[in-house]
Amino acid sequence: MTFDWDLIVGNTITPTPGILAIKAASNGNVGIGTPNPTEKLAVNGTIRAKEIKVKASPWPDYVFNDDHQLMPLDSLASFVKENKHLPNIAPAKSVEENGVALGELNRQLLQKIEEMTLYLIDQSREIKSLKNEVQALKTQQR
Repeated sequence: MTFDWDLIVGNTITPTPGILAIKAASNGNVGIGTPNPTEKLAVNGTIRAKEIKVKASPWPDYVFNDDHQLMPLDSLASFVKENKHLPNIAPAKSVEENGVALGELNRQLLQKIEEMTLYLIDQSREIKSLKNEVQALKTQQR
């Protein structure tokens, strides 16, 4: 048995048709403030929630694996200069036109944070090494 009925909460008849609060479409999509929900939950407005859980996989701790290759900083600088955004992060125009999947964005941002942490650790080691070299040169000159 199949049904092609929609459940609509709101005023869909005259004198002011189209004031729609909630629509549960027969395809399982639910809309709040939207007459034709195209997603499992489509909301035309602001959502306030205590918590939202999003599945995002793979989680980017793989950047800490020995076989993970960081992009050389000069290559990263060239990419950013040319593209005006970070690698593997959607450019502004794409996000403005298409929106963004929050789970995927959080995964990508964490990957960038973890990669920046590794860059900082490498830079700190290099600075420490250079300080030691400078100190050794100063000691030799005395």
